Amino acid sequence: MCISFPIRPGDEPGPLTRAWRRVGGSPQRLLGLLGAVYAVVLAVLALSGLVAGPVLGFALVYGAVGLPLVGVLLERMPVWANRLPVHYVWYGGAYWAGAVALVLLAVAALWGAPWRWAGGAFLLLAWLLALHPLYHMRPWVGPESAAKARAAVFTVYAVTASLPVAGFFAL
Repeated sequence: MCISFPIRPGDEPGPLTRAWRRVGGSPQRLLGLLGAVYAVVLAVLALSGLVAGPVLGFALVYGAVGLPLVGVLLERMPVWANRLPVHYVWYGGAYWAGAVALVLLAVAALWGAPWRWAGGAFLLLAWLLALHPLYHMRPWVGPESAAKARAAVFTVYAVTASLPVAGFFAL
């Protein structure tokens, strides 16, 4: 039996709250939004001439392209493993760490190297937060999805392991 309490008129959430719940309810939508924001901000910085080539490539590969793909994996892996969906803390933490990394990389375009290193560190934190639930779901994947899950998780491991090396040379 379900008991629901009526909402008084005027207590409904506003349009921004409803939009955030819609976007934040799925790792694919939330990290996809972050990837779109990365692409727009990096395009503006590149067109203004504030970002050098290696830094732009690093941020595009690990931010604008990589994080939305991890969002898709965070959405699909629980289905493959017959597990509950990934908790918001993990993909929400990856979103906010990635957003802070974008802000720091944009500030670095104006003020230099120390901000780039901080942005790279936050981007690594975003990847580690996204990797945690994938690592713990990997053993639960059934034989019918094992090959694609192994390939996906191995790819995420490889990208996460390459991030500090690429950041060292790009930043």
